[in-house]
Amino acid sequence: MGGATLYTLVPYFVAAVLLLLFAILRGWRLHDLGVDRLLAIVLILIAATAAGSADLGTDAPSYRDRYDELPFLSDLYTWWDPGFVWLGLLFSSLRAPYGVFVFVLVLSSHLIKLHVYDKLVGNAALAFFVLFCFNLGEVAFVRQYVAASIILLSFYLLSRRRVILAILSIFAATLIHKTAFPVGILAILVYYGRAAFKPGALFLLAVALAAVVLPPQFTDAVESRILTQIADYTAEGYVQGLQDEETSLLRNVAKFAVYIVIALWMVTVPAKTDAERLQRSAAYMALALSAVSVGLVAISPVFSRFSIYIFPFLALAVRAERFRPDPNQLPVQTAVVAMLLANLVISTYPLMEYL
Repeated sequence: MGGATLYTLVPYFVAAVLLLLFAILRGWRLHDLGVDRLLAIVLILIAATAAGSADLGTDAPSYRDRYDELPFLSDLYTWWDPGFVWLGLLFSSLRAPYGVFVFVLVLSSHLIKLHVYDKLVGNAALAFFVLFCFNLGEVAFVRQYVAASIILLSFYLLSRRRVILAILSIFAATLIHKTAFPVGILAILVYYGRAAFKPGALFLLAVALAAVVLPPQFTDAVESRILTQIADYTAEGYVQGLQDEETSLLRNVAKFAVYIVIALWMVTVPAKTDAERLQRSAAYMALALSAVSVGLVAISPVFSRFSIYIFPFLALAVRAERFRPDPNQLPVQTAVVAMLLANLVISTYPLMEYL
């Protein structure tokens, strides 16, 4: 582990405890929404700076190498998705170092989430505490984080009846990472339920129109990336020897079970306002994504990466009422916080060798 010890967890636990403290103070109404928003912005800036300053996570070295090679590559779409390639080319053309590229993307990803949470939740510190326990503020950056934030935004746009813009957002997320496409379809189905036929048909019509209008070399590149990635995801578990380990499947199923428990706890809260109803819909989205992911990880452990799309919805689903001072709720509150902090340990452990 490169000399790392459990002490490397300390900064993350301090950050998590501070976030939880601010969330509790907000729940007790000891500071107002403006302070809550300011604290969230400070956290976002710290997370973006940390992500841009250090190569954390297993994907960071290959991301940096790919970014440095982009201006000299003749075949651009062999790994990154087209939208992410275009972003990389934009920043490299401005001679921005890789750290600046990551800083801007993590900052943008969190600001998108803050925009949605600011409209819908009464305790942004609590939402970011939940997020932090799952993804450590996205300091170990991967492009799925940006795609997941855009999918969350599309879900919010659906609630505002801005269907065209929501569909365009799903397309934008898909250009960042192809896994956003099925998640976007699921978002439409979950939000509209049995009434999903019209927006679903509109979405499929937009896909068909894009396939006709876009240049063949572009659509061929996208199709090739999708088919290649599906094959890679299916095979990667075998290459890594993960498919032979029953513990891997059990670990992944247990992880999604935690998401399901938290989402179910949120579903039981009465929804009286439009914001609360959308929070409940976000809980159903987390449930649906978790159920789909459990089936996928049975094929390959690599599909556990779909959990990245669950995190923003779980954070949105968490209702402030569930964490207000209430002796009757204290045992359940303690259990949920314990699950979140345990997930923080699990999320931090892979980073220890980089610290």
